[in-house]
Amino acid sequence: MEDITKPASFGRYSEAKYNRFRLWMDTPHGQAIYSMFKKFSTDYKSVGHEKTGANLIGNRVRWEVSIGAEYTGYKVNNDFLPMMARALVHDDPSFDGFFNFHDDPDIIDPELDFDDAA
Repeated sequence: MEDITKPASFGRYSEAKYNRFRLWMDTPHGQAIYSMFKKFSTDYKSVGHEKTGANLIGNRVRWEVSIGAEYTGYKVNNDFLPMMARALVHDDPSFDGFFNFHDDPDIIDPELDFDDAA
């Protein structure tokens, strides 16, 4: 298996996990799921939403998969949802800042001190 160069935005993922994701994205299943992820992200953004999480879009994809006969047997992997969001930002920079990423310093509040929690 040939390794695929990993973009910096995927830095939190191991090479093995990134390669598994890229290989899945090249399957008909992966292409169908990513296509829906991109469509529903575009739809959500086009009605004025400025931010979202990959899980919201992923659950919309799950809904579509559950009611569409052409998707019988398709699954949406939770591990791949944030990776699809990162891929979408990489593929279409207009989505930069649209998704919440756990390692995004803009969503980490430095004022929060969890050591003082009761």
